[in-house]
Amino acid sequence: VTGTVRPVQHATIAPKVMGVIEEMPVALGQSVRTGEILATIKAGEIPARVAQAQSQLNQAQRDLARERDLLAKHASTSEMVKGLEDRLAMTQAMMREAEVMVGYMTVRAPFDGVVARKPANVGDLAAPGQPLLELEGLGNFQIAAGIPDSAASRLVPGATLAAEVPAAGAAFTAALVEVSPGSDPYARTVIVK
Repeated sequence: VTGTVRPVQHATIAPKVMGVIEEMPVALGQSVRTGEILATIKAGEIPARVAQAQSQLNQAQRDLARERDLLAKHASTSEMVKGLEDRLAMTQAMMREAEVMVGYMTVRAPFDGVVARKPANVGDLAAPGQPLLELEGLGNFQIAAGIPDSAASRLVPGATLAAEVPAAGAAFTAALVEVSPGSDPYARTVIVK
């Protein structure tokens, strides 16, 4: 049975925010390390959200401090202070959310790997779920093959099979790790790894 050697780690990298790709300092075939910047996205509304959240947070802190001072002088109610404490908690959460969104403007490598595909470029519009590039890991590899569905019933995960990679001049035994529960109705094959 003929199969395809693939890295175990493979990821299609897509942004979580929409904006124009400002930088993409990687090239096809380039090795990258975990955490390395793959792309930066310019999304002007996100820094604006941070500024807005910071302004609301500052206002909530001032209002709460003033109302606590008034409560100490018996010129306010504890219910008013409690409402402002809740507003402060909400604005703090809005600030944290806005700061997280800023982090999404920088796309980083999730693992050490090689840029295997790069369908996007600087200047392109990036959108959530739209692939920027694909990474393939450098470590472990696996062989994926379509075997006749008539033979699949005899295979169980953990079985040891003979494998050969002629291009590398390698022959070895490999453990079967996955057997697809469904078969391709046209080719009458089951994918195994």
